[in-house]
Amino acid sequence: ATAAGIAAAQATANHAALLDEAPQQIAGGALRAAISAGLPHLQAAGFAARAAAQAVATRSASKGEQPSRAGQVAFAAASALREVLEKDQVNWAIAAAKDAVAQQLLLLGKAPQVIVEAEAAAVKGVLDRTAASDLETLEAWLHPDLTADISGSRSATAKALAISADSSPSGRSE
Repeated sequence: ATAAGIAAAQATANHAALLDEAPQQIAGGALRAAISAGLPHLQAAGFAARAAAQAVATRSASKGEQPSRAGQVAFAAASALREVLEKDQVNWAIAAAKDAVAQQLLLLGKAPQVIVEAEAAAVKGVLDRTAASDLETLEAWLHPDLTADISGSRSATAKALAISADSSPSGRSE
């Protein structure tokens, strides 16, 4: 049931993204598909949130939108389901946005430095939308691999949060 639920969530999210549906609609459709495939509701919500975040981030990157936009829409999709913890929303959105942006730029033959900078912008897009307003909360939420990716040090993470706070009027809404 797990493999079928994951596949159903991914297929539904990808199809809805192709139809240009909103991130929240994509997440809801992926959730219904995963539940219909036999996953328990909470497990289905996690897989649906991840699938929706990846689908919308990939759509954004393939349209040539700014990397920060890929992060924003990935977080909007990951946070659309109330059953998903915010720390998971942040981690899944960051992973999805970075992956989507990197894949698109690799296909375009961009230099590694350009890809690294675009990934950082995608992370910033997620941070712009998260409620993590302090460094300690963000560090507690992030998966260790992602923490290393967005900050070589504590000060770099603080700088990323400061930039995020300065450039965003606030907003979790899509």
